[in-house]
Amino acid sequence: VKLRRVYVAPESGNVGDLITMETPINIIVEYINLITDVHLHSVLHIVNDQGIIAFTTGAGIELDPLLHVNPPKGLFRSIYHIPGNFLNSGSYRVNIFLIRGTFGTTFVLYDGLKFEVVDNSERQFAWYGREPGVLCPQLHWTTEYLGNHINE
Repeated sequence: VKLRRVYVAPESGNVGDLITMETPINIIVEYINLITDVHLHSVLHIVNDQGIIAFTTGAGIELDPLLHVNPPKGLFRSIYHIPGNFLNSGSYRVNIFLIRGTFGTTFVLYDGLKFEVVDNSERQFAWYGREPGVLCPQLHWTTEYLGNHINE
């Protein structure tokens, strides 16, 4: 196996464009399978600026039934979609693992990619600093008034 290229870009932009907390991004891993009939898949560890693994994710050719039977030699591209409003602001490093079947890791590249997520969002509340935590998803919340039942 041979790693060809790794890069990050906004889903609707180009490499080098600003990545904000709201920006959906793609991490693209291109690798070459040099051996026929070998099942390969790539795994990413997304590590924040405090050295904490924020999350891991993986993709493999075994997900495609046509490639599962007789995996060919050649170039493969895995595209990892990270939604907007998921990562907190800060610096991130990506560790890349290429895995051969169930035999284990064939290739590892620590800090193979680095990128920055910028917080430039407007806030409706009093807090304007960096939120604590690795992830900062924008979850759906509801608050409803249930009446004046203070003395119950």
